[in-house]
Amino acid sequence: MSASVDPVDFFTLPHPALSICCASSDVLVVGDVDGSIHFCNLRSRRIEQELRAFATSVIWIRNVSDDLLIAQGKITLPKFIRKRGHSWQEEEGGNLFSFLPHEAFCRGDVLRSSPPLLALPSEKADIVVGRAIVGKTESNKFEAFSCLKNASSDSGLVMAVKFAGRSRLLAAYESGVLALWSLDSNSAIMAKMDLGQWNLTAPLALDWDETSFFGVVAGSEDVLILFHVTEKDELEVTFKRSIPTKGVADLCIRKTDRLVLASACWDRTVRLFSWKKKKLKPLGALKLHTDTVESVTGTSNGLFAAASKDCRVSLWEVYSMSSA
Repeated sequence: MSASVDPVDFFTLPHPALSICCASSDVLVVGDVDGSIHFCNLRSRRIEQELRAFATSVIWIRNVSDDLLIAQGKITLPKFIRKRGHSWQEEEGGNLFSFLPHEAFCRGDVLRSSPPLLALPSEKADIVVGRAIVGKTESNKFEAFSCLKNASSDSGLVMAVKFAGRSRLLAAYESGVLALWSLDSNSAIMAKMDLGQWNLTAPLALDWDETSFFGVVAGSEDVLILFHVTEKDELEVTFKRSIPTKGVADLCIRKTDRLVLASACWDRTVRLFSWKKKKLKPLGALKLHTDTVESVTGTSNGLFAAASKDCRVSLWEVYSMSSA
């Protein structure tokens, strides 16, 4: 990036921000360390609602549909959050999730299909996979159909999960193992590799491009690892990109054009890389925040939004389709 770029705008929260997602084309949703979820209007650029959902930090939020979210607090079970009228409310109907809560900071994932699929971190290294049965008037339901146990006896906690289509799931573990799981009746590991070979020993962030079958993983080290899932369902590292400082908390491939990768970094920046030619060419660093950037997401109109521990959520317009 040849010159410094200012954010389009930013929101200020009462507490440090940890997680972020887009609920719809004009609503940005942010979870904070105090257990509250904030609903930010991207048109008016105002925070329209605050919902106290958990007694602990909101680790992750994903949209299941335009009017349904799923969120999870630290060492708690997930909750559905539904839009009713002009406000968002916790879904009623008792405990929809019967597994033990996750003990670390792994974010779950949602595949927006029919029905939507959920991959939810459970105790230690387990991942519970199931369907969200979305009701129009009645309460939503979760039907688990698989529990993926640890990838190996010493894999450690699951740290990141991402759907690779309806029949496969990628999972990164505390030990540095990246595994490709089958979601058929056998729920077996199809392939796995040791990221430590490429100097990534503690993966924390993972994203996947279903149009090219390429993914990217990063974590506490100063590298980004680009990998490919082959036609034989094998995992293959194709490129390693070194970055100036250690620590990546989140990754987001911009889904509107699949040209730019954004990384939420511990050095208080949002670092950008070209995704077009799968060489992770550095494009620059977005600088605004005064504390670690914990989460980054893309909006439906091509903006990046970043959540930071400095209590701010920034909006960025960078690199059009012709320039990345």
